[in-house]
Amino acid sequence: MQIKLFHPKRELSFKGPKQVSSILYHLGLPVEAHLVICDDVLVTEDAVISDDAVIEIRPVISGG
Repeated sequence: MQIKLFHPKRELSFKGPKQVSSILYHLGLPVEAHLVICDDVLVTEDAVISDDAVIEIRPVISGG
């Protein structure tokens, strides 16, 4: 699978299928602080991502 990360912007590849929570764990990213998007759909931490998928991982940003 292709993984596009933002802040800092970079791209990685992983062998799949893998669960979203596992992907974030291996990248050292907290689940509660990141959004995972697959095929323009927001996916939950228990979703399984196939080997041929392209996903985006974006940090949750808040301000005030």
